[in-house]
Amino acid sequence: MSKMIVRNILLFLLIISGGGQVMGQVASQNAPFSRFGLGEINSVDFAASGATGGMSATFNSPFHLNLANPASYGFLGLTAFEIGAFANYSQLTDRENNTASAYSGNLSYFALGFPLTNPISKQNSTIKSPVDFGMGIGLLPYSSIGYDLETKGELPGISDITYVHSGRGGFYKFNWGLGARYKNLSAGLNLAYLFGKATLNQTGTFDDLEYSFLNILTDEFTLGGLTWNAGVQYDILLKKGKVQDLKGKRDQTRITLGLYGNSSKAINLKSNREEIRYSPFYGGEDTIRSVINEDARLTLPSEISGGIKISRDFQWDLGFNYTLTNWKEYLNPAKPESLQNASRIALGGSYTPDFRDFTSYVNRVTYRAGFFYETDPRTVNEEQIQAYGINFGFGLPLKLSKLTPVSYCNLNFELGQMGVTDVLTDTYFKTTIGFTLNDNTWFYKQKFK
Repeated sequence: MSKMIVRNILLFLLIISGGGQVMGQVASQNAPFSRFGLGEINSVDFAASGATGGMSATFNSPFHLNLANPASYGFLGLTAFEIGAFANYSQLTDRENNTASAYSGNLSYFALGFPLTNPISKQNSTIKSPVDFGMGIGLLPYSSIGYDLETKGELPGISDITYVHSGRGGFYKFNWGLGARYKNLSAGLNLAYLFGKATLNQTGTFDDLEYSFLNILTDEFTLGGLTWNAGVQYDILLKKGKVQDLKGKRDQTRITLGLYGNSSKAINLKSNREEIRYSPFYGGEDTIRSVINEDARLTLPSEISGGIKISRDFQWDLGFNYTLTNWKEYLNPAKPESLQNASRIALGGSYTPDFRDFTSYVNRVTYRAGFFYETDPRTVNEEQIQAYGINFGFGLPLKLSKLTPVSYCNLNFELGQMGVTDVLTDTYFKTTIGFTLNDNTWFYKQKFK
């Protein structure tokens, strides 16, 4: 195993041991819609697949890991260490055209994937298994909560009320998965532990009562439990070309069908709620209600995602992806609210002029682009939030040493908008940078003569 990969594994283990704290450090995030549900649900796509709009159902590669669909693990040809980070600029606009800007950035994901049989050992072996196995491990954010906003209300005949809302927190997944591929069919299973904490505050002030009490409501809830998803992928060969070699050089045109999903699931929920009245004038404080360490079960929604892609190996691909999430099944006893079912469609592809052309770096770069449209589970004024955007990016090959295979720096640029027209919209530009570091020495069986 190369020294570079050893260092990556040590870093990976260090990150896992403190990953929740590292990923929780979000800079000046103000996402008003994260007030609802479990906050802003993060994309399951890494930088490479995200740059095509989100082709998670059909994405597979000998070089890159796809944790969304565990069936993709069976296509891994090399050990892949994935790490990513993002930066986001957001501009909020309300119905009166008032605007506010916010910047945020964070580490996005850490993941490790590898084939369980070394490709060099497999070629040299006299006994060849018809089944290829792969495994994926990763730590990634599930959702994030971060907002500071003010709303107005009224108590008829008494006073107008100003509500100040704030929230912080997030939820994360530690994922383990196994995939197996037999000829053109691959299937896999992911098991994940979901955990995290959210703190939500609301302060109400009576505007027309000079010496009124402040009403302060604080909700805290912590999640912890196992989740799962399963997936399949199937290749239909349209044109056979060169035989695959150790470096994954194939020249075949194929249609790939992909599907993954999960049922609804209940996980452990522990919550605290405190309601107090406080007077800044008299210094008095009354506790109206206090609930500590209340145990319950939170229900997460079922989901299914499917897609179709046509591709020519290591040259180009074009695909379509559709995802449906049944958020009406969502149930949070600590913060009851109704959500709507959400859907997402994406169309995108990539093009590599000639990945074998070592005389021209530009020809070995992968160029990616995509488009997406989705309906969000949250509603504002009984209108469902909608989002749409475009993605584009590049896969930049890196040769870190003479002894290791090619690695990649993947860039994903996303320009989009979400919200409800004439109420509140969020126009954003997000940049994701991901590094895929590859190695081919794992599980290599040495032979001595």
